[in-house]
Amino acid sequence: MGIMKKTYTFKTSRVGGGSAAEKVPGAFDALLAHRRVIDVRTIGIRGRRKILWTGAGPSRPILRAALANACVYAFLEPVLRQAVANVLIREDGASIDVWIDAPDLRRCDVPAEVAEFMKELSRRSSEWGGELTSDGEYEFDPRTPSPGTHFRVNLLLGDRVGCSDPLLTTPKAVVDAWGGGSSRSHADKQILATRWDVLPCENGFPANRQFYLVKDGRQIFYSADSGGRFDVRTCHSSNFTTIRYSLPDGLYIERVFFVVPAEENLPLGMEAQLIRFRNDSGRSRSFDAVLTGMFGFPHPGALTVDVIYTCVTVEPGVVIDEDSARPVVVAPRYTAGWGRDDRPFNVTQVVYPDGRRSFSDAVCLDYEHFVGAGTLQRPENIAALDNVLPRRGPAFFAQSIPVVLEPGQTVECQSFNGLVSSREGELVTDEVFTHRMGHLARKLEDPRWASRLFAEVRSRQRTYASALQVDTPDKDVDQLVNTHLPFQVRYQSYVSRSFGLTQKGFRQIGFREIQDLFAGMPFEVAAGRSSHVKDLIGVWAGHVHRFGYADHQFYWEGAEPGRYSDDALWLFQAVGRYIDLTGDKDILFQEERVAATTQTRTIYETLRAILHYSGKVSVGRNGLPLIDRADWNDTLNLDGEGMHGPEKEALYAQQIAEGAIADGDPIRTDLSESVMNGFLLEIARSYMARFARMVCDRGTEKEWTKFGSVLRDRRQAAWKGDFFARAFINRPNPANATYLGGAGDGLSAEPSIPGTYFLNSFSWSVLSGVATEEQIATMLDRIEDHLVTPVGIRLSSPTRFDLLMGRNGSGDYAYGDRENGGVFKHAAMMGVVALLEAAKRVANRDLAEQLMGLALRVLRVTAPFSVIEDPYTLGGNPRFCTQYTNPATGENIGPLLSGTAPWMWLAYLNLLGVRFREGRVVLDPLLPPEWAGAKVSVRMPHGVYRIKVVKPKGTVRCCDEEPLVTLEGVPCGRELPVVAEGEGKVRVEFAGTSLDDASRAFDRRAIRV
Repeated sequence: MGIMKKTYTFKTSRVGGGSAAEKVPGAFDALLAHRRVIDVRTIGIRGRRKILWTGAGPSRPILRAALANACVYAFLEPVLRQAVANVLIREDGASIDVWIDAPDLRRCDVPAEVAEFMKELSRRSSEWGGELTSDGEYEFDPRTPSPGTHFRVNLLLGDRVGCSDPLLTTPKAVVDAWGGGSSRSHADKQILATRWDVLPCENGFPANRQFYLVKDGRQIFYSADSGGRFDVRTCHSSNFTTIRYSLPDGLYIERVFFVVPAEENLPLGMEAQLIRFRNDSGRSRSFDAVLTGMFGFPHPGALTVDVIYTCVTVEPGVVIDEDSARPVVVAPRYTAGWGRDDRPFNVTQVVYPDGRRSFSDAVCLDYEHFVGAGTLQRPENIAALDNVLPRRGPAFFAQSIPVVLEPGQTVECQSFNGLVSSREGELVTDEVFTHRMGHLARKLEDPRWASRLFAEVRSRQRTYASALQVDTPDKDVDQLVNTHLPFQVRYQSYVSRSFGLTQKGFRQIGFREIQDLFAGMPFEVAAGRSSHVKDLIGVWAGHVHRFGYADHQFYWEGAEPGRYSDDALWLFQAVGRYIDLTGDKDILFQEERVAATTQTRTIYETLRAILHYSGKVSVGRNGLPLIDRADWNDTLNLDGEGMHGPEKEALYAQQIAEGAIADGDPIRTDLSESVMNGFLLEIARSYMARFARMVCDRGTEKEWTKFGSVLRDRRQAAWKGDFFARAFINRPNPANATYLGGAGDGLSAEPSIPGTYFLNSFSWSVLSGVATEEQIATMLDRIEDHLVTPVGIRLSSPTRFDLLMGRNGSGDYAYGDRENGGVFKHAAMMGVVALLEAAKRVANRDLAEQLMGLALRVLRVTAPFSVIEDPYTLGGNPRFCTQYTNPATGENIGPLLSGTAPWMWLAYLNLLGVRFREGRVVLDPLLPPEWAGAKVSVRMPHGVYRIKVVKPKGTVRCCDEEPLVTLEGVPCGRELPVVAEGEGKVRVEFAGTSLDDASRAFDRRAIRV
């Protein structure tokens, strides 16, 4: 008797599964006519049956909420359990009806209780996504389902400009919908602990920044109670978050979260939570407020190998001043020597209107003792904290403070989590720690000090954003450019990609992330921080090695030197943009260290070393820079590990010693070359010749000017008839490929596409000035054919990465995810800047309009505000740019921190036509065709320009006709003179502008500065 053969089907969302919404049961076609399906889910694991909900508004997970209701589930349970029919729940005006299609199509009788619940659920769910307010804030009910991992996150940043090492010591925090999350003081030092699991949405330990109210031994409130019977709204704003609760018993609670700006003698990093209780009940109230948190561990790596070791090296404790007029400090000790450099703490007090204060009267420092047999939402032992001092960690804390409220009275609970660090200049002994706490205690004696800190945080952000403010016909663009992008650019300038639900590990500052500073400099300079920008650039310059390669990432020391080939080349653009913004050429003579040595050299000499290395030494057979482990963020790992900087430096010396090459010749290898780096090299070469002229170095100017013609021929060899290649492949490979990117490379994974196409090959060939108009037109056709999607431009077309390298960074992903064919928004924004640049300079107006049209489409779908229209489909964050969009689903996914924000800001700067040239403003606007104009306020070191651009409808370019530009009514040309009185009114008017166009929409409100 033979063995019966069984058939198994492997199913995932991509293989054999698909979305529940892909196929709607045909029996419902007539019922679904002209109705929106807002939620679909399968019935049973085999997915043969579906339940649908149709109605008004965007997609949302309404079925999840409906089926969690006992009455609804009991009504539908017979159908759901047996999976015998498809179910349609249909809103029709104010009514709800339910249909099933088996054994035949029929309408079900819906119990009144179920129908009423569904109608109310539908009404409430239409508001789940929240809203962007007119002030650019995101407001929502935190009890409703989150549209995605990053959607309801806010980022907070401190300010340590003028203090030591501000790039690495600026504190930061991430705040979730309920005020949770985590915080860091400097580099990778955690104040409040992150959550070490695989759920990215759990950034912080769940006890962080939460509190309970206890009355007569009974818990009456929990600050993160998703099922709480109260009204609650969370509002995320630029650099602070507010949560407001209205309890049915007349208690009103408002919580505000922010990071404290640096002050002399204050701890290095400190975050604040201000909790205001207002008694609207008309009677006296008293209760205990119990605040909780979990401090981070000073050596997170230990958590991956020995949790017990982690715990036994932490000794929870408190610091008590015998003077009862001072607050209790919760502060663990770390017994391991390497843990004594940093000590976290919490200080909390309650302040009354008359200045009286109350402090903690009980603590619990053991999480297990606190929760007991209960849960974190309802701890068993919350009423009587045990005041036990455990011998070992983890560093959890709960502390209780009594609160008494008279009718109409408001009191404020001020809670600070912070960290005292040896990075402030001295070892953190008990004496040093208590000195810092004493200084903080004296500050806290002033009941208004915390409120003044909060006001300062808001004021500093307004000052920072004043660099550029706009008033356009599109209010969404105004909010994005005036509010959201400036803060994300500021945040990223100090945080790298290592925080804000990006990674729970501690990725360091990346060298190529100096791009954040490209957009950050105008804001820093507007805030009077030009010297600070020079210092920041100097930090990156100090991570360039003698031979000219750079540390790929760094905190206090560098790591992965020369592993990624593009790193050091970005320094040229940073220095050049700074000089163009400020006119300050002295930065070239600024002395910085040589990485991994005690020596120094000027930034000018550092740039010379980079260019020599990248242009003449670390080049391949075609004369373009080697790609090494990878370049930029395509994660193109074409040669495995490639050859790191020190290894390459040693081999180069050996080849010279053996007579194989002369000093200054290219190194001999069969490694791959980066065409993108060839374009970055051209930008660097052009800057170097310009810098040499500035310092009267005729030899260097001549050397790199002459090299330009040599490099031009090498780059044009990368043109493959319809696109620039992405890389040259010099070693044997299964595809016998000699290049990647462009027709005929033999690496396309889609037979109908003649080659592979990479967005960065277009973007940087344009931004470097290499691509001709004919080449731009040809590449645009390929981009439209193979890379453009409704949600943005893909990074690459389908590619057989496996033929080049068994494990290739891009090839590790399914197509459409991340670098393998996904919409990598950082690259897309580089592409938008390139499209706008090309649109401004090509002679063919039809081509210019095509280029601009694509740029505007991509800008619109990439802008974070777009997700608010359909939040549960699009995900992302309505105020911050995430990094990727999956073209198959339209979902915006993390990381939350990315190069998207600075390049999007640069794109809008380009659109508005503001350029900088050696301390002057040059105007070259290319406004959207439907706009009649725009107003722009630009703050420069010498003053403020109030610019008004007016134009007729349609695409209007300065290269076609020079607009009339006036400063205070006097014609001046597009390069604006320095304003004489510190402020000047500029008008840019194009021919054909009617009086109606000129006055229409741009005097309706003032630009906030």
